[in-house]
Amino acid sequence: MVESLTTDMEHFASQVLACFDSDRPISVAALAHVLDCTACKTAVSQHRLLATTPTDKVAVRIPELRSQVESTRAAAAATVAGLRDKPLEGALRVLTASPALVDCLISEVDELAGGSLERRHALAGLAVDLAEQLPSNPQGSDARALAHATWSRTLRLLGDFPAAAEHMQIAQRMRARGGDRSVGARIEAMHASLLIDSGDFAEAIERVTTAERLAAAGPGDDMPIILATKGRVLTEVGRIREANETNFKLLCSIDADAQPRLALTALHNLALGYIETGELDQAEAMLNGAATSYSIFGERDRVRLQWARARLELLRDHLENAERLYVETMKAFLAEDSDADAAYCSLELATIYARQNRQDDLIALMVTMLPVFTSKRIHRDAMAALLTLRRAVEAKQATAELVDRTKRAFDLALRKPPRSHAKI
Repeated sequence: MVESLTTDMEHFASQVLACFDSDRPISVAALAHVLDCTACKTAVSQHRLLATTPTDKVAVRIPELRSQVESTRAAAAATVAGLRDKPLEGALRVLTASPALVDCLISEVDELAGGSLERRHALAGLAVDLAEQLPSNPQGSDARALAHATWSRTLRLLGDFPAAAEHMQIAQRMRARGGDRSVGARIEAMHASLLIDSGDFAEAIERVTTAERLAAAGPGDDMPIILATKGRVLTEVGRIREANETNFKLLCSIDADAQPRLALTALHNLALGYIETGELDQAEAMLNGAATSYSIFGERDRVRLQWARARLELLRDHLENAERLYVETMKAFLAEDSDADAAYCSLELATIYARQNRQDDLIALMVTMLPVFTSKRIHRDAMAALLTLRRAVEAKQATAELVDRTKRAFDLALRKPPRSHAKI
């Protein structure tokens, strides 16, 4: 029996979870301590031995509890699978709230990464509605925390930063009432992503550091997504080599077959990092390794692969290939209303035209991009950088150096917190 489980909840949790892959029994007294912070809490709380037998004289075998947990999870997963491709209106009336169901809905939101944002947002909203029906105990608080954090993430992707911040604060309050370190790690990582998109990189680094600490104290299942977030914020603050090390560590820590989306993220970000540091052969190896994965996830990801290849060709001075890839990529971004990406891509294409002193092509490019440069989706500082270049192009005085300065100013402006937009 595991008699030494007498320290804090998280230590209990890690030992209980370790028992899941063995035949070691564990005392019910020990299990009682982890009811609020492990995946087995629902099964244990329903176990009749807790209600009928003195806890200091009974041992429960973990495989039995695992079977109950897996059965509950499978039933919830089947319910969520039944919702696929169906309208969600009215679903709340026919579903019975449970932590397992909320967790499966959140997993479904994650599975749809790269798909319809509206569908992901609707699923996250359903998870919140169900989580709010759960009891006000630590387990219910953890479920509510994850649901609100997931909804915050979909709001962030939809561009509603004030609402995203509001729901993230709710998630943090709920998390404080829970007790599961793994939940805390996931929420800190999602909060860090929100802060990155809001331009608050200093706090984002603090949040991701906290997430690492919390994940390291538990089973570590959430460490890959934390590493992905850490790599992202290190890139944003210009610590590219550290970001590359983090993304390489991420790539080595995951099973690409089990987590293809995360593997693609690691390969893509590592390729971009190597492009930034001039390690072009390594960058090409990462892009080649990611090519199959890009094709799995659809057109949006294929366009991003094409953009990365364009950057690689530009740095190698293969200007004809780079130009072709940039033109195709820019058109694709315009078609999907990705204004900021289209604008940045056009600046990289402008670099080629400026190097070759193709002033007429620069003018044509500016005419094409003018509606994008004045888009409501690009805020004022970024537009100011773009319009400075536009004036130089109209005067046929654009140089490669000016284009490069514009790219840097545009990039810096996009890293600032979003604010109200106005046309110039």
